[in-house]
Amino acid sequence: LGAFLVAYGLLSLLDMADGYLARRLGQTSNLGVVLDLIADNVSRTLCWASVLTTGSAGSVACTAAVLIPCLEWVTALATQVISFAARSGHWKSAVKDPGMPRLLQAIFSNGFYNPVGAWVVLSLFGLPAVIGLRSTPQFAAHPVSPVLDVLLVLLAIGRALGAAAEVVLVQRTAQWLVALDKTD
Repeated sequence: LGAFLVAYGLLSLLDMADGYLARRLGQTSNLGVVLDLIADNVSRTLCWASVLTTGSAGSVACTAAVLIPCLEWVTALATQVISFAARSGHWKSAVKDPGMPRLLQAIFSNGFYNPVGAWVVLSLFGLPAVIGLRSTPQFAAHPVSPVLDVLLVLLAIGRALGAAAEVVLVQRTAQWLVALDKTD
């Protein structure tokens, strides 16, 4: 698990650097957006799977390890449907609807480059890693355990905010598709 978490952290840092450099150098593409989304979801799904393999994760963590990746993949599909429909190239530019709930507006503001957005994104990547780390025998009685517990609560709240945003995105996409069917 330790080696996996190090690799996961490194992949997350490389992903952030790759996205920053692609935007900065003007080297973005529709294919790159989709490949980035797939890579993000695969890495988080594998991290959640590692929670299941530790054997000492509680039932809440195991339930989260199954349900959260499912929600993330459904949201990934919904965001790509939004992007395709808006012909915007990226779903983030398609969710700037003033009718969007305030929570989503706060999270998506400035492309996640804001306190709430950063907290949600950190929670997307950090929660499964901290759960996995916290459930290992080495950290059960470690002096840093109380710090991990506080971090776990903060990441869980951030992830819950993210899940609420994901549910709204999926719901709005489904409503749009139903309305589209009615016009055909």
